[in-house]
Amino acid sequence: MTIRGTAQAPSVEASYSIAALRLRQPEMALLPPIALQGTASLAGQEATAQARVTAGSGTALALKGRATLPRGGAPLAASAGVSGNVELAPLAPLLGNTVRNVTGRLRPDLNVEISGAQVSGSGSIDFSNGALSLPESGMRLNNGQGRLVLQGNTLQVQRLTFQTAGNGTL
Repeated sequence: MTIRGTAQAPSVEASYSIAALRLRQPEMALLPPIALQGTASLAGQEATAQARVTAGSGTALALKGRATLPRGGAPLAASAGVSGNVELAPLAPLLGNTVRNVTGRLRPDLNVEISGAQVSGSGSIDFSNGALSLPESGMRLNNGQGRLVLQGNTLQVQRLTFQTAGNGTL
């Protein structure tokens, strides 16, 4: 970490790296270890951050953000972005026993803007190779595909389909 400047106009630069992070909670025991690395900086009122998060062999996310820190009663102005891949199977234990055999991949490519109380964004989340079973109802779904699109302050489900065990479509 490097710190320069005055208290009124600081300049801070930092980098970080965490390998094999595990959360010590029973429902997290089966999750793969998480690796996180990135940078952050503060120059006066401008803050930026970039990070890369990986978990297992199929999850890799790039995160970036920028914010103008408000002074006095000024509103927050910020932007954030996320892109990459998330494998859903390692997250299945978080859903409990009512939903099982969860698989699939999410590919987000999203940007969000914050201006005071206004939040808007753009981008999409693609879903592929999805599957799950609901043991209590006897339902098993596979070949899941989907696309969610964020436009302004509206999140639209453009497509979400699954094939049922009896070769039907949901």
